[in-house]
Amino acid sequence: MRHLLIALALLAAAAPVLAQPAPWQPERTTAGWVFTPAIVLGGMWDTNVTLRNEFTDNISEFVGRVNPRGEIDFNGRRAKFSAGYWGPLEAYREVDELTRYDQRGRMDARYQMTPRLEFHTREMLTVSPTTDQLELAGVPFSRVGSTMFDARGGFSYGLTQRAKITTDYGFQFVNFDRRAAESAPDFALLQGGHSHSPSAEFRYQVSRRLHVGAAWTFRHTPTHRGERA
Repeated sequence: MRHLLIALALLAAAAPVLAQPAPWQPERTTAGWVFTPAIVLGGMWDTNVTLRNEFTDNISEFVGRVNPRGEIDFNGRRAKFSAGYWGPLEAYREVDELTRYDQRGRMDARYQMTPRLEFHTREMLTVSPTTDQLELAGVPFSRVGSTMFDARGGFSYGLTQRAKITTDYGFQFVNFDRRAAESAPDFALLQGGHSHSPSAEFRYQVSRRLHVGAAWTFRHTPTHRGERA
């Protein structure tokens, strides 16, 4: 019941919190399970929907916005778990082509098996009608349906009180709406595919303020056209 009251209180205060640019809440430290649902209703007046210059007739209209979201967190003695969903909808009345519905999901988990050994994993899913929401370098902004799944996992092990090694393995999958991409002027750059990226890092604490170490990373990326990077 205490956690339920906390969730309802956070729901009442969700509007100012959701005004922040980041879609996710800061990491919680409350012990046990906490579920936080929220929804934001709003709107805006767009004075130049089609981004025309000042010498042409501009189209103005009201844009409605609905943003449902929810997060669930667990903090235990050894385990930490967090998952969330974020799905804003922007609806245009006159220009239906600009209506967009973005969806994001994430999951984070950590488990402290021993005082020196910790396992961690993180998954993120993004489904968007445009490419500007993808956290991917080198992709041009275009109104093309996009899907990206990013998963990482690994472990950290303390060799001594000062030396620590961390390993990580990442998998990323990107896909674009081919019918929409072929009609875009820069569709040749929108080639989906997947990638594998293992990495390892060694760090040694020389003093309280000084750390030294080394890192290794490898990335293998085949695209849908059979090319590799």
